Amino acid sequence: MSKHRKAPGRPGKTPPWTHGSKRGIGKALDAGSHISFSISEGAVTESYYPREDNACLGESAFIITDGKKFYSDERKDAHHQIDKLDSYAPGYLLVNKCKQERYTITKEIIADPLRNSLLQKVRFDDHGHNNLKLHHITIPRFPENSKLRRAFVQTVNGVEMLFAETDGLVVAVTSSRAFSRRSVGFLGKSDGISQLQQHGWLKHEYDLAEMGNVILSFEISPEAGNEFLLITAWGHAHQEAAHNALASLLTGFTQSKKHYIASWQHWHNKLWTVPDEEKEYPLLRSSAITLRVSESKLFPGGILASLSIPWGHTRVENGLGAYHLVWPRDLVLSSGGFAALNDTDSLLRVLNYLMTTQLENGSWPQNMWLDGAANWNGIQLDQVAMPITLVDLCRQHELVSESQLKRYWTRLKKSLEFLITTGPVSEQDRWEEESGINTFSLATQVSAFVSGANLAAHFGETDLQQLYFTEADNLNARIEELTYVTDTPLSREFGVPGYYIRINPGLEPADKIKNKKLKFRRPGSRKMLRVYECVGVDTLALVRFGLRSPHDPKIINTIKIIDALLKVELPNGISWRRYVGDIYGEDEKGNEYQEQGDKGIGRPWPLLTGERAHYEIAAGNFEYARILLGSMNNFADNGFLPEQVWDGEDIIEKKLLKGKPTGSAMPLTWAHSEYIKLCRSLADKQVFDMPISVYERYVGSSG
Repeated sequence: MSKHRKAPGRPGKTPPWTHGSKRGIGKALDAGSHISFSISEGAVTESYYPREDNACLGESAFIITDGKKFYSDERKDAHHQIDKLDSYAPGYLLVNKCKQERYTITKEIIADPLRNSLLQKVRFDDHGHNNLKLHHITIPRFPENSKLRRAFVQTVNGVEMLFAETDGLVVAVTSSRAFSRRSVGFLGKSDGISQLQQHGWLKHEYDLAEMGNVILSFEISPEAGNEFLLITAWGHAHQEAAHNALASLLTGFTQSKKHYIASWQHWHNKLWTVPDEEKEYPLLRSSAITLRVSESKLFPGGILASLSIPWGHTRVENGLGAYHLVWPRDLVLSSGGFAALNDTDSLLRVLNYLMTTQLENGSWPQNMWLDGAANWNGIQLDQVAMPITLVDLCRQHELVSESQLKRYWTRLKKSLEFLITTGPVSEQDRWEEESGINTFSLATQVSAFVSGANLAAHFGETDLQQLYFTEADNLNARIEELTYVTDTPLSREFGVPGYYIRINPGLEPADKIKNKKLKFRRPGSRKMLRVYECVGVDTLALVRFGLRSPHDPKIINTIKIIDALLKVELPNGISWRRYVGDIYGEDEKGNEYQEQGDKGIGRPWPLLTGERAHYEIAAGNFEYARILLGSMNNFADNGFLPEQVWDGEDIIEKKLLKGKPTGSAMPLTWAHSEYIKLCRSLADKQVFDMPISVYERYVGSSG
């Protein structure tokens, strides 16, 4: 045994992100708490502070040894069970049972509602194996280019704590039971994980690790049946983090848990509900929670796509491919979930956030950090169009004041001008893939022009009203010319005269260029497709946004093609792939999608099940819509909807089971909003978010 001050092995390995499918996400609603957390594989994973787009903690987990040969990591070597502490709050009960039946770890996890601390009430049962040692490891997530990355041990007001520090941010870890041993070190070199793997115990107690990928580790000598409180706290300086940790420790878990749940219950009590909600719409509460947890506190109305990193356990790079970002399109769609819940306050926060992050030219970034700084810079015209329709919806329901509406209108005119001068060809479609004419993009643009005309009329600007109506009518009149093909090999194979295509690369008539080969942005392993082969689910937007009747023969023809090529029937439900040739997913062997890879296969998306259900509601097929709602229920895991579900044969070693989440992302905020709107649409027996003025103009009594 030796005791050193400085840990060797700088800088250590870069820690990977964790699995993209989360089984829990949470935060406190109270203003005093600015942390968000996630759970996967029986442990706390990426946690965020002080902003929901800043992942500053990688993992918080336990490792059990006997000091000799037995080594067990609860994340890999235990069976995991997770339940909510309360159906109205994102607090969790985790039970991790050793696969060798030598121990059980039970954890209750919440965020402190009054301060920036994460609380884990832990119970360790060694099943009579009294020689077991319980260790905890904390893996901070700090930028590799930060000037300061260090870890140290310090006693504050009589309580020993472990700290990790980077520029302007500190995490502190302590426990209600004293550490028997503790150390800091560099990942893969001198950290606690490496020591436990090599020696079975923390042989070296290091007090300081500077300028590297640091890890915090400690040992608590377990006693059968004993409980303790584990605190992870944050601050902008070590004294602040220490204060939060000690304050949470002294407050205790019971009082904080009561406060945490009560705040969430108070919010839920104001939301839309129905009798027998748990039976009729079993994911409604967890979907509402997902939307609210994903909203920022420092930037109200900013909603993240997901508190996850798709296939994160295979990635070490900072930020690339992460979903803790804001997509304007997803934001508008998520606001619809708040609207369906009758949560007007949340809806208006989203609306104001959108208008705040609008760029000077009237567009929005492809995606952005919560403060509005662009992450990717592609142009997707649906993301420019959809906020316009949202503002008009709020105007129609008198949700915004006249003065506020006027301020918005001044900015929205820039967006409408941007659509006129830039559209209808979009640099990217809604899947951030191809350039050209896309039915979803067209539907949103037409809807935006009609909404713009409504707003112009409201403010007495008749010239603009006529201009926008003309733009809408002209574009609507060209939809079939630009996106409908006839007499193709596919139409002949499936016995229809024609169908809508996913993408037209330009403004030539679709029938004229239907045999043209397309070069895709993500070529991958897919062959070059001809235009007529480009089939996708986006055509349903023509009905959802009110441009076409669900009974239009051209729509019905296209659905026949969509179902033949993209529909997937799984043991637990029905879903659809996005489009022919999609490569965004695991390959045939279950290997994770890689940005530079070439063998991925796009898998079914549960949110597309919701989109199809909305089409069925528009068509009056309520029974089938309820079947599809049941599919979404079945695709969920612990109340969360994944981005994609696996449709291949089971691959147990990769945790890929048919009809269950893949490793992409879960929960997907957009999918939960779609679920909420589907519940409301079924209850109302009409599509909740269809722009009525668009429907009346282009379908009306003929629908």
